Order: sequence, then structure tokens, then C-alpha cells
Amino acid sequence: MMTHRESTDCSSATLPASMQTLLDRYTDRQLTQQERLVLAHATPRVRCEALRIFFEMNDAAAGLEYVLANG
Repeated sequence: MMTHRESTDCSSATLPASMQTLLDRYTDRQLTQQERLVLAHATPRVRCEALRIFFEMNDAAAGLEYVLANG
């Protein structure tokens, strides 16, 4: 079982698997540390919508940008 550890260190923010999946497919640019934190702390509703966007549009960038705008 994976434990969730809160951290204020941006570089070590553990991403949920759904957000890591989007990030693995979105290689156009490097995320800033702040953007990684937004992904790490996005609500389940935002993550779910981002995955829906990704699967419907086959566009990881659109899903990731949704999280960054709404996370």
C-alpha cells in the first residue's frame, strides 16, 4: 500500500498515478516546480476531468493544461 506524504519541497512532490500518466505522454515542455505541485495536489474531480479530456481528445497536453488551470 502506498502512503501519501505531504511535503513542502516542490521537487519531491509525488504525483498521483493519473497525473504521472499524463505527464509521461506530455513531453513538449518541462513543468516548473510550482506546476508539479499543482498536479500533485489536484482534486480527484479535476484529475478525473483531465483524464476524460485526455482519453476523448487523445491529447495529454489538453488534459495537463486543464489541471494547471483548475487544480
